[in-house]
Amino acid sequence: MIFSNFFRIFFLTLTFSFSFSIFAQLTPNSRKVLISNFQSMDGKQNSATEKIIQEKMQKKLAESGYEVSQSTGNTIASRLNFAKENNVKFLLEGYYEKKSPESNLNLFVQVYDPNTGKIIDAYSVTDDIYESEGLKLDPKEILEPDESRAEKLSNKISLILRSNPNKKENRSNIESYILPRLVDKTKTYLPSNENSDAKAALEVFDILQSQITVSSTKVAKKTNEAPNIVSVIQNKELQDYGRISINDVLYHLPGFAPSQINDRRTVTSRGMYEGWNNNHLLVLKDGVQFNDAFYGSAYTWEITPLNFVKSMEVIRGPGSALYGSNATNGVVSLNTYSGSDLKGEIRTRVRAGDQGTRITDIMTGNTGKYFSYLVSYNSFQTSGNNYRNFDGSGRTDAFGFLEKFSHKDSRNSYYTFLKLEGEKELKGLSIQYHRQAWNYQTFNGWLQNVPDFNDKLSESRDSYVVKYTKPIGDKLSQEYVFKYADNNWDYNTRFFPNTKDYPVGVWENLKTKLDTFFARAQLTYLLSNGGTIVGGVEGNRTVYNGDIEHNSNYDVNLKGNGTYFPNNAFLPLNPFMDWIYKKPINKFATFAQVSSGRILDKKIEVTIGIRYDETSIRFRGIDIPYGDVLGYPSLNYTDRNSEFSYNYTVPTRYLGAPFVTNEKKTYRKTSPRLGLVFFATSQLTFKAMTGVAFREPAPGELFGVNTLVGGSNNPRKISPEVITTNELAMDYFMNRYLNLRVNLFQTRFQNVIDYNGTSNAVSNVYTLGTRGVETELLVLYKNITGFVNFSRFFRYADNNLDAAISKHPKEVTIAPSTVANFGMTVNYLQFLFSTSVHYQGSVARKTSDLGKIEPITGYLLNNDYSNPYSYPQYRPRVLPAWWNINIRMMYKITEDLQLGFNILNLLNNQQTLIQRSNYPFDYIREERRYLLEFIGNF
Repeated sequence: MIFSNFFRIFFLTLTFSFSFSIFAQLTPNSRKVLISNFQSMDGKQNSATEKIIQEKMQKKLAESGYEVSQSTGNTIASRLNFAKENNVKFLLEGYYEKKSPESNLNLFVQVYDPNTGKIIDAYSVTDDIYESEGLKLDPKEILEPDESRAEKLSNKISLILRSNPNKKENRSNIESYILPRLVDKTKTYLPSNENSDAKAALEVFDILQSQITVSSTKVAKKTNEAPNIVSVIQNKELQDYGRISINDVLYHLPGFAPSQINDRRTVTSRGMYEGWNNNHLLVLKDGVQFNDAFYGSAYTWEITPLNFVKSMEVIRGPGSALYGSNATNGVVSLNTYSGSDLKGEIRTRVRAGDQGTRITDIMTGNTGKYFSYLVSYNSFQTSGNNYRNFDGSGRTDAFGFLEKFSHKDSRNSYYTFLKLEGEKELKGLSIQYHRQAWNYQTFNGWLQNVPDFNDKLSESRDSYVVKYTKPIGDKLSQEYVFKYADNNWDYNTRFFPNTKDYPVGVWENLKTKLDTFFARAQLTYLLSNGGTIVGGVEGNRTVYNGDIEHNSNYDVNLKGNGTYFPNNAFLPLNPFMDWIYKKPINKFATFAQVSSGRILDKKIEVTIGIRYDETSIRFRGIDIPYGDVLGYPSLNYTDRNSEFSYNYTVPTRYLGAPFVTNEKKTYRKTSPRLGLVFFATSQLTFKAMTGVAFREPAPGELFGVNTLVGGSNNPRKISPEVITTNELAMDYFMNRYLNLRVNLFQTRFQNVIDYNGTSNAVSNVYTLGTRGVETELLVLYKNITGFVNFSRFFRYADNNLDAAISKHPKEVTIAPSTVANFGMTVNYLQFLFSTSVHYQGSVARKTSDLGKIEPITGYLLNNDYSNPYSYPQYRPRVLPAWWNINIRMMYKITEDLQLGFNILNLLNNQQTLIQRSNYPFDYIREERRYLLEFIGNF
């Protein structure tokens, strides 16, 4: 506790001290422009043409008040470095093309910000418009002198620079004038005669949709060349579609679908239902793991905002070979903005709508002499989805019918993000602070018992990350990461309402925390043929030092009486993770990956990766394993206020051997990965991939005890989950506007950890096998972008480890077997319109979720709600399919001021998500919602 408070104070002091120094050293407003030598697109230089272009450009920019000079660097990297060191405001890189003496001169210019090395604007003077419209014109009719074409380009570039003093990214121009060249069959912006220059140029294209991924291999690659199935979503797409959370993005990608347990909106993947823990996805922030410490949860709902996300990479399928545990169904990598992206700009966004929904985003940043900084804040609040429905308590009304209750879904959250990045001698140093806090209610009750009183649950995380990346020579680079996080729970939970079995209900108060430490050291070596070697080590330490507060009016201790405490008094409970009280969990991992580069006539690239993880746990046998022989020591507790006494088991922290044993548990797992990419043409690639991923039981699953929150009564018996996946994929640029992707996969998911359905404890419950196909079409044409995808899943194996759960080896159950999505954005004049559509197919229920089954045959024996008004009246055997349509309309008052509105669930369809186990209800998603929106950049 003392350490975490000291660390927090030190980190905040350091952050604000640097921030003040940054404000005092902001870069002056330069008027310098550097123009590179224009290069021929076909490699055949024409000095006369180049002289015309240079003279026109220099003259026009000088007339506009700029100090213009010509670059002499041989590569883009050298020209960018020279421009940055000499305080140049803009670097202009240009290309020209003249197909024949009778054709027009085509000109292409990209505008770079030397501080970031990224393209911020672009413009072209070409005859593409005639070609795209299919016009057959006389070449002489459209022929213009080279001087006239150069004059047009110069005038436009001058206007672009003068209208953008803050060097903002003009995404529409970049999409219009660069993206078509990337996918055209004959044209490219990357110089073919400079390999090093081409690599440097490739780095700028990470601002284009679905082009560059880093998380796939830890080295920048185009997505169609990466040995994974990867989707890259830029911030503009997140904003244009009105996305609020990571869930909103995932639900519209192939393979994913919405699911829900209590208050949590989770993510089902590839026909595999996701439970309350939501822990089969791994979330990275700037390459660092950020899953929850208690249960390994991926916080994909609105408590993780998107306002500071510059781009998002989503890998479908296993990622454990690089990232370890939790990366089974996929990896979500969030790449955050830097201060150099904002240059002093303040970005604000406010959304407000019905059901008390309020979302506020604000972000600013800038670059100083030694540090750039970014400050971001998001707040979210809503009264939620408060419909009336049944619960699992069995309460009835005066007529004997099951009673409906209003579900409690009020929730709010905030997220503060501070980021410092070194400049000059400190280049490569990054310091981050994340403060994430949220409050919520339990919706339909944690144990499916809607509370009769308002309960309130709070969680928070303070995370501190120091990262240092620096080259060692031209080909070798190093990276070091250290992260500390304190993870806090403050639960005031009403587990059971007043019923016949629980006359005064059951409350439990739990205030506890976990401290986690993470470190990584990594080296990357670039081979001469474009291949890479990556290797590193990771260490993780989780520390539990007891609860701040833990009490209840009901004895839920592991060896407790399972009854009310006398006089309904709130008495202390034993520690929430008593098994590992003051016994840290230590993890170690080492990983390596080799990518061959293009071999065999540059048609093949092979990637091989492997990772070894070992977790060592020393825990105390608080279940007193030899109690049948030794007995269970008890203690008489006397309350001084009410003068009653109560006899209960002695807390095990006061006991030692032989009553409480000192035991050790070790998890060891090797995760291999193999990927092969075949480059059939420059537009068509095929991929074959196989890999093994794993998820070890989280601390809360293994050692949650003395509580109704849930955990394991015997951590000795829980095995890690293991998923083996084989995939075949195709990535095809059909033309400059269309990208088609197809993926076939087979997965075998062993030892799935979940609540077992017969008690509030987790165990390994089943092994599932799934096959499927995922198809996706991406569209970008002028001012229109869009996507269409379709996924279909088939079950081929179902081997249950729990006899109380029925087997369905040929049917996908409790998850949709079919999902499809459509999305489109249209920019027209000052208007932006977008729509996104999600289709979810029917969902089959497990037979055991309808009642008790015969273990051998799986036949349904009886139904717990066996009265005339029970199943199937309360819920059907198969949930019907449904559609969800969202729309967003924005009006640009200026480029920096926008107003608009969002409509969610436009058709107001009832959308049902399945509730597992034998309960008389399913989840109903939100009805039609409205959000007004304001965007202001200053």
